[in-house]
Amino acid sequence: MAAVSDGVNAVHEMTVSKAATFPYRHPHYTDPVLATFGPDAKLRRTMENVLTIDKCTYELGAASANKICDGNAMVEDKDLDAIVEQVSEFRHGSGLSEAGSVCESAEMEIWQAQKEIREKLRMQQVYYNGAPQRYTWVDQPHPADGTPFAMHFRFNVAEGISSECSFVIEKPYGLEVYFDGVKCAQTGKWFIDKDMRCFGLPALSKGVHRITIKGSYDQKRELEDVFVIGNFAVDMSGNISREKEILHTGDWSMQGYVNYPGGMIYQYKVPRLISDKQVLLHLGEWRGTLLKVRVNGKEAGFHFEKKNCVTDVTGLFEKEENTLEIEVSGSPRNMFGPFHQSYTGCSRISWADFRTEGMFHTDGKVLEPYGMMGQSYICEYEEQ
Repeated sequence: MAAVSDGVNAVHEMTVSKAATFPYRHPHYTDPVLATFGPDAKLRRTMENVLTIDKCTYELGAASANKICDGNAMVEDKDLDAIVEQVSEFRHGSGLSEAGSVCESAEMEIWQAQKEIREKLRMQQVYYNGAPQRYTWVDQPHPADGTPFAMHFRFNVAEGISSECSFVIEKPYGLEVYFDGVKCAQTGKWFIDKDMRCFGLPALSKGVHRITIKGSYDQKRELEDVFVIGNFAVDMSGNISREKEILHTGDWSMQGYVNYPGGMIYQYKVPRLISDKQVLLHLGEWRGTLLKVRVNGKEAGFHFEKKNCVTDVTGLFEKEENTLEIEVSGSPRNMFGPFHQSYTGCSRISWADFRTEGMFHTDGKVLEPYGMMGQSYICEYEEQ
């Protein structure tokens, strides 16, 4: 019995004589807060805003357009000589008519329009690599090369925009661009990619506008979505309006930047902060590809992680008035899509996701959220 009693006493003595240090802070503990930031911030974009246009109507052919443009139906099978004769008539006809001598399709997604055009011209499709792969045949001449075509794009301006804008199209070789019937000139600039060339647009007045591209279709041409870029806002319905100066915490897609691919800089004014302890900026949850912190124009840190981001800002807020900038970089996801694939559970993205049909197609645009999602604050750090 003595041995058992000694053992109990030994355990009791160890419990009361030694203090244990917990490896974490008590969950109710908070560091002394020096500054907090509300849900609104002055914004600055790092690039022009974007309206993505992914629907169109099209015309194909000239004086003898009835031979090819037959609603959505494909032409009957023809031998090579007949196709050459048909295209020759197109090339030497009167061109695409404004008087309606050609057939204008119903509105459809741009990839669908291109698919129909290539079917009617008996060209192999270019939206996937078949057998043989595209690079082995796409630059070869085709009997239907040179067929006149036009595409028409419409967009709405809810509020007039005073600054000039641009129309962007990829690889516009041999194409003419018209805005409300007036020919547009290339500006010599490009956007995102050097193959995506800019055409000048005037200041956008309120109302519905029409952009038309005209030219000759050939086997190597691949028509993608087109874009209007400038200093404006774009709502979820694709309407252009004037920008606001404030960006609220939350998804910027819902605040006028539906298709915006660039970075957004949140600007805050911070008073003088004097502390003899370490000062930390705790960043709220965010969505994007990269986050940068600047204080008074100087880099203070960057983050890839989306939660629990902390930046040491000790000694950086010693002026009477300081500027804190939190820059969140987006990505081209909401500019290029895919938009109409309703099923988003697969991490693999292929050409098929950009050309969805059937049960997985949705008319609405599927977007990814970007921006600052949670509140940020500055505090002193105290050792345990």
